[in-house]
Amino acid sequence: MKNIIIRKSVPKYVLKKLEDILLEGLLFMEDAYPEVSFNQVRVIVTYNASRSRYYRNDYDEHLSPTVLLNIRDNIFIYNMKSLKIKSTFAKAPFFVSGISSLIHELTHHVQYEKGLPKGELLTTKNELEYLKVFHPDIHKQLI
Repeated sequence: MKNIIIRKSVPKYVLKKLEDILLEGLLFMEDAYPEVSFNQVRVIVTYNASRSRYYRNDYDEHLSPTVLLNIRDNIFIYNMKSLKIKSTFAKAPFFVSGISSLIHELTHHVQYEKGLPKGELLTTKNELEYLKVFHPDIHKQLI
């Protein structure tokens, strides 16, 4: 990820941890998907969007795939019944929430690059795997 845009809405305390958030999320995804390049993904960091999202323009190859990363103090995950989720919400420090959201949105990039089925199952699995390994207390709130 070379192109990072930081919106003015991002508080200073988030900016201090932003490099760590981006690096940890990226390293998790590169470890899980070494065959996928994340170099061309543009990240727009904000604090006032309604949610994070991934988008790309299939009609113009010159436009980079983009992650809008909304960093907050909580985690919302999709209620995927097959994953035995007991709650779709967990209070979490902003840096954990930011990493979780980045992993979710970069998984959409993986789905596109590898031609995998689109949807929220794999994205949610990856978020939960990250939380299970690095933040088991938060993982337990969700599963």
